Amino acid sequence: MTQGPRPLRVAILGAGGISSGHAGVLRELPQARLIAVCDLDPERMNRLARGHAIPEAYSSIEGMLGRSRPDVVHVLLPPGDHVRAALQCLEAGAHVFVEKPMGVSVVECEELARTAAARGLAVGVNHSMLYRPVVQRVIEEIRAPQNALLEWAVHPLSIIRRLLGRLEHVCAIAGRERRTESGQPYISSWQASMRCERGTAQFVLSVGEGYDCCWMDIVGEDAFAHVDIQQDTLVLGEHQPGRPSIAGLRHAFSNARRLISRAGQGYRDDVLAMFGRRAHGSPSELGMRDSIRAFYAAFDRGQPPPEGLDQGTATVEYCERLWQSAHANGWETSA
Repeated sequence: MTQGPRPLRVAILGAGGISSGHAGVLRELPQARLIAVCDLDPERMNRLARGHAIPEAYSSIEGMLGRSRPDVVHVLLPPGDHVRAALQCLEAGAHVFVEKPMGVSVVECEELARTAAARGLAVGVNHSMLYRPVVQRVIEEIRAPQNALLEWAVHPLSIIRRLLGRLEHVCAIAGRERRTESGQPYISSWQASMRCERGTAQFVLSVGEGYDCCWMDIVGEDAFAHVDIQQDTLVLGEHQPGRPSIAGLRHAFSNARRLISRAGQGYRDDVLAMFGRRAHGSPSELGMRDSIRAFYAAFDRGQPPPEGLDQGTATVEYCERLWQSAHANGWETSA
């Protein structure tokens, strides 16, 4: 009886809030074995290790890489530390799966790409919003003929990049600067109009303005979509043959079915939660699960990650150019 390939030895670097989601998915993957966690905060690190039966815990990345020798490291640090830590992992011979954004500038993303290529190692990026059910429906529905900055904005921008390709031009406006409870400044709202390789898009993001929202209007080569990320809903328009009035009626019924189905699913999940029963998973949980699964499935097939170096760099370029456009349009920080 022949045995299959051994599971990949996986380590988590950074035991913050998102780490439990990564660990939970990894424990369910047959091709991965979670062997180590590393964090400077011993309480947080040990809590993750106990909660997910992780056998090894380290307070330094050098100790983890030297002793555990993982095949893959999930880099779950603050964005400014992503590339520095990922480079250390690559130099130690480990593949990397990094939280979004891949880096904070195109320049450092390109450095990461050069190192990965020189070492023959893979880098994946957790653009998990791409794997949310509503976004997968958009990707299935809107296709080109050959088939379709910011802590928060990188997710929706990765979706626009996936659907419409390279960014050609952007005009962006930034809203008010606010501060978190800890005093850190952030921009509460962004609006942008973009011309891309395969179509145009409008993007609105609002956080901390009383009503949080994140939606996109995407005009592709053969369809239009309005995607509400917060509500996990899709309204689709596409060319249909026949009389305009009949086509409009078909559009209305089709979109109504989508909206009613999503609302009904949300209601069922709430009822199950009231009785202490686990729902099938929130859109963000499903996106996280399927993003990590896709990374390891690519390993099994001997293929590059579906969201890897090129995609991560292109998404950071979207963020950089949006930021530059907002400055060109008169926005300045108070700092």
